[in-house]
Amino acid sequence: MQEYARRTLWPTQLGVGVKSGTEIGIHTVRAWVQRQAAVPGKVLLKLDFVNTFNRISRHQVLESSASHFPGLARWVTWCYQQPSALQFGSTTIQSAGGVQQGNPLGPLLFATAIHSLTQELRAGPLDLAVFYLDDGIIAGDAAAVGAALAHIQTRGATLGLALNPAKCDVIAVGSVCDADLAGHLPQEFLTSSDGSSRLQRNFEFLGGAIGDDTFVEAHTTARVAAVSPLLDALSRLGDAQVGLRLLRSCAGCGRLVHSMRCNPPHSQASAFQLFDAKLQATFSSITGLHLTAEQRCQAGRSLGFAGLGLRSSSLDAPAAFLASVGGCAVACEEVDPAYVAAAVVFEPACTSAAASLSACLVHPLAPGAALSMKQKALTHLLYEASWQVQLASSSTTRQALLRSEAEPGARAFLTATPGGSTRMETAIFVTKLRHRLGIPDSVQDCWCPQCHGILDALSLHAGTCVAGGEKTLRHTAVRDVLCKWADRAGLQPEKERQGLLLPQRPEEVGAQNRRPADIFLPSLHGTPAALDLAITAPQRQDIVAQAAGAALAAASAYAATKASHLNTAHL
Repeated sequence: MQEYARRTLWPTQLGVGVKSGTEIGIHTVRAWVQRQAAVPGKVLLKLDFVNTFNRISRHQVLESSASHFPGLARWVTWCYQQPSALQFGSTTIQSAGGVQQGNPLGPLLFATAIHSLTQELRAGPLDLAVFYLDDGIIAGDAAAVGAALAHIQTRGATLGLALNPAKCDVIAVGSVCDADLAGHLPQEFLTSSDGSSRLQRNFEFLGGAIGDDTFVEAHTTARVAAVSPLLDALSRLGDAQVGLRLLRSCAGCGRLVHSMRCNPPHSQASAFQLFDAKLQATFSSITGLHLTAEQRCQAGRSLGFAGLGLRSSSLDAPAAFLASVGGCAVACEEVDPAYVAAAVVFEPACTSAAASLSACLVHPLAPGAALSMKQKALTHLLYEASWQVQLASSSTTRQALLRSEAEPGARAFLTATPGGSTRMETAIFVTKLRHRLGIPDSVQDCWCPQCHGILDALSLHAGTCVAGGEKTLRHTAVRDVLCKWADRAGLQPEKERQGLLLPQRPEEVGAQNRRPADIFLPSLHGTPAALDLAITAPQRQDIVAQAAGAALAAASAYAATKASHLNTAHL
């Protein structure tokens, strides 16, 4: 049904069944405005109807749905042929017009009802006639736009619709002025009640800013200001695990992704820098950690590159914009044949974005290549380049730790739901963040209270201390968790069972007192099994060189050692 709806309503309607419909509309309209900058007599009219969904004629809804979507006709007739009762407290209101708000079919029914009007506009002399549900744009020569406006007012009345002149925006393109439009558009569209001109040069369409750099910058800055109260609230949360989870998922870069994809990056640079600074300040308030430039770069990468997922809008914006423009190019050409999808490679905004992107990559991308890729693939290249730079500038030990932190198990604490057994105290959570980002726990080295060795400022010694510390605690914790799940599965586990290694020779009589299994299962798939757990660390001096070059080198080496120890793997 979705694809059939798209084919039926395309290319005048972008709001039903069209992937990235808002982005297609924005890129198409912006390209038209830029192409007409030196052409005389061009104008664009942004349409606004009064209470459209509630006023659209139900007769037209029933008739158009039966014509275009006969499979839905009986259901639509059952829903809308008779007035429905709306209850407001003790008052009952008869709903006899429009489509119900909240009805999943509402957008489709509305778009179908105005489809004949949108087709008539496209067939006329206009350069552009495009709608996203009830948000419409008509553009072209002033005379053609004036005639189209009159047609919309006449035909709209038969559909139950009426324009709201006070909210319809007239956009002047090139050197057009009020005098050029006076004979083509009604005065109420050109002049405010106080006599001032309503003619605009910059405007917003479907959430995208179309106009000069100053307008685009102000538009994105306003969005940054809108998200600031949320960031301020997170700063006062007092729970690092919950705060970081919210910061990454619903208060971070995603708040600006529409601006990143729809507006040229160079026009929003200051706004993005402001947002990134606010994001880092919020992170510092939540965790108490104040990051260096290198640590901020690491935190901005995805979790698979040892980051925290706190994406930088400044860094990601060129990739987002190029992916959007490239992904919409063919559709934009279908909406506006003069768009010429192949020519977008040479657009100044695209070449500038491609240059900014390539400056951050190991292997620069030509604009054409960048436009052919998805945003996820482009940002992956960005993070890969940042990852390689950090590895190259790090010590052997730090390289080993970075590779370890990039593994799924090491990043699980960032994706775990902060509740129940996966709830972490703020002090423990922040300690793990410090370890991941390489932030010292103290200003200088000291002596380990367990083994009297050197306890370094980064506390890496705790993961390898032979006298206890983190290594022992983690081993016990992992054993207990695994034993609990085995018990829930009815496997009757036993911890540290003795007597599993029978002596083979008289001198081996002590072997029966050893405890080779951390957990013994009497029957696993019908056979007794001994589970032997091992906790290791990539910073171990005997393995750190290998761990610096390959992920999981320490785990693989220790597993091999365990497997060969007394040949317990085969007992």
